[in-house]
Amino acid sequence: MNILDSFARHAQAHPKHLALVSQDKVFSYGQLWATVGSVALALQAHGVRRGERVAVSWMAPPAYLSVVLALAWIGAVSTMARDEKTMPGERDRIMRRDGVTAWVLPAPGVEGAAALVGIRPIHVLDLFNRASTPGALPQLAQGLADEPWRITLSSGTTGESKSIPWTHGQLAALQRLQLDVYPSGPGERLLIFASLALGFSMVHATMQLASGAALVLPLLSSTAAFFAAFDDTRPTRALTTTAVGFDLAAYARKTARNEPLRLSSLLLGGSVLPPNLRRELEQRVCANLRVVYGSTEAGAMAHIDNQSYLANPASAGRAMPWVRAEAVDEADQPLPAGEIGRLRFHSPAMAGEYLGDPEASARAFKSGWYYPGDLGSVDAHRNVFLAGRDDDVINVDGVKVNSAMVRQVLDADPSVIESAVSVVEQSDGRRLLVALVVPKADVDAAHLQRLVEEKFGAVRAPSRILSVEALPRNPAGKVDRKALAVLAAALLGRADSAPQVPAAGNEGEAS
Repeated sequence: MNILDSFARHAQAHPKHLALVSQDKVFSYGQLWATVGSVALALQAHGVRRGERVAVSWMAPPAYLSVVLALAWIGAVSTMARDEKTMPGERDRIMRRDGVTAWVLPAPGVEGAAALVGIRPIHVLDLFNRASTPGALPQLAQGLADEPWRITLSSGTTGESKSIPWTHGQLAALQRLQLDVYPSGPGERLLIFASLALGFSMVHATMQLASGAALVLPLLSSTAAFFAAFDDTRPTRALTTTAVGFDLAAYARKTARNEPLRLSSLLLGGSVLPPNLRRELEQRVCANLRVVYGSTEAGAMAHIDNQSYLANPASAGRAMPWVRAEAVDEADQPLPAGEIGRLRFHSPAMAGEYLGDPEASARAFKSGWYYPGDLGSVDAHRNVFLAGRDDDVINVDGVKVNSAMVRQVLDADPSVIESAVSVVEQSDGRRLLVALVVPKADVDAAHLQRLVEEKFGAVRAPSRILSVEALPRNPAGKVDRKALAVLAAALLGRADSAPQVPAAGNEGEAS
C-alpha cells in the first residue's frame, strides 16, 4: 500500500474534478496527479530513493504539498526543516536525529545545507523545472504499510521538539476513521489556513485528496488572506489553529465584521478555546465551531462542537469514537468516572515512539497507550475534562499552584480573551507568580486577582497581573513557556514603578 493509493484512484476515475485552488491557480485531480508524479521523477533524478529521509523547507503551500506527496510516491520519507532563527542549533540536531540525507530548499543559497555534513541540497525550482519536461511517471511505490512516510515534530511546548514517525498504514487508518466524523468528498472544499508542516493540517489535506474533495490553500498567511480566500473560492469548510483563531477574531473585530461566514464548520486544533474567544468567533467568523483536542502523536483524541459545548462548556470534548480515554492513578490503574488523574489514550491509528529518545518514548507510550502529559478526568459519557499538565503545578516558595486552574478562572472573565501564568525569580531569590492576560476590554487587575483568591485562596493568586497584546507561541501555535517566562520577567521589570498588587500569602503554607 501507499498513502497515495486513494488519490490515484480519484485521479484516474475523475481527472477533471477539482483538487486544489490556490490564488489564481486551479488544479484538477488529473493535473495535480501529473504534477506530483513529475516532481517524484525529478526527485529520483536527484538520487532520492525509497526509504531515504528528506527534509523539506517551508515554501508556497502548493509546492510544499507537491514535494511531500512526491516523496511518498517513491517511498521516501519527508521531514520538516525548522526555522533556524527561532531555535538556533535545534534544526541541525533534529536533522541528524532523523537521519536526513537530502534537503529540499526553496531557492539556491537560502539556507546553508552544505554546513551539515552528508546532507545534499536539492532546490525546489530545479524540481519543478524538471517536472515541466514531459516524461513517463515513475511507478507508485507499494508495500509501505509498515514503513514511515513522514517524520513529524511534537509541539515542543516544554522543550525541544521530538521526532515522531508515522507510517503509511497508520495515516491511512486515521484517514478512514476520521472520515466518519468530518464530512469530506466530492463537492467539499476545505480551506486550510495553517502550515502544512503541522501534522494536523497535513492529515486533513491528504484526507481531502483521498476522498475526492478539494483543497483551498492561500499563498499568504495574513489574516486578511483568510477572508479573501473565502470570498474568492467559496470553501464549504475551513481549518486553522487556535492561535490563528485569536487573529481572526481580532481582524473581524477591527473590520467590524458582525456576521459569520457561510461555512458549514470551522475546525480548530492546538488547544482548548477560551470561552470569550469562542463566543466572538461564533459571532464574527463561523457559527459552527469544532475544536479538536489532540496531539501530533495520536491525532484527534476528542472534539467538541457547538451542541456539545452548550451541554458541557468545561469539557475539551467527547473522545473520538475509535479512541479509548482513561484517567489513571500513579500506578496506571484506571480511576472511576469523573476523578482527576493522568490522562491516557488508546487508538488503532497513532504513533508509537520518538526517534532517538527511548526515555521519552517509555514515558509517553506504554502497553499500547499514549500519555500526553495532561491531567484530567473522563466522565461516564466519555467527555474529557482537562486539569492542566503534569508540569502545570508550580512550586512558588513552598506553595503548589496549578497554573491551568488559575488560567481557567482568568479566561472566564468577560474582560479577558486568554491568559497564561509563569514564575519570575527575583534578585532576592523569591519566586513571584505572574499572570499575563490578553485583554478584550479594560482589565481590572485587582478584580481578577480577587476572582482567583475566591476560588483558590490568596496564597495561590498571582502576585502581578499584566496585560499583553499577545502571548508568545511556538510553530505549532501553543504557548511557548520559555518565551513566556522571559516576557513575564521583562514586563515585571518595566512595571516595577507601577502600583503594586499585594503579594499576600506567597510565603509559607506548603501543600
